[in-house]
Amino acid sequence: MPLIPDDLGKEELLALLRPLYANGIWPLADGWKLLLALAAGTVVWVALYRRSSRVLRRRKALAALKALEKRYRADSDVSALAGGLSVLMKRTALVRFARDTPAGLAGREWTDFLKAKGAELNEKDEELLQFRAYAPMQSGETQNEEAQHLLETVGTWMRRVL
Repeated sequence: MPLIPDDLGKEELLALLRPLYANGIWPLADGWKLLLALAAGTVVWVALYRRSSRVLRRRKALAALKALEKRYRADSDVSALAGGLSVLMKRTALVRFARDTPAGLAGREWTDFLKAKGAELNEKDEELLQFRAYAPMQSGETQNEEAQHLLETVGTWMRRVL
């Protein structure tokens, strides 16, 4: 006994057909599902990476470095630059090398610590960080080359350790 009677016309037979899928959307093949899942995972990973604390900390530190450089370009105060860079490097060291207790270091101990942690400071850089960071601005100050070298050295060190 057949389920479909023989005496039905074409329109009546088509009316008996049900859609293959109830929602009317053709199901994606497994490869497409995998590709969509991979794309969604990549978007989530990038969003989480950009918000991760290490990346944000690095961005903030480098933004502070650029702000110090901009302020130095505006007023040419080498003492303020050296002081600001010393504070920024101390903050970076406290975050990155907290176990080595850099908080209490000053003067020669501080610059030796920085050199031990990879900062390529020359004698003029050390002098600027040790002595000029706390000295008042002198009139007619022209130490652009030393200040520029210190900026580059600090920027390189921060990019390396952060």
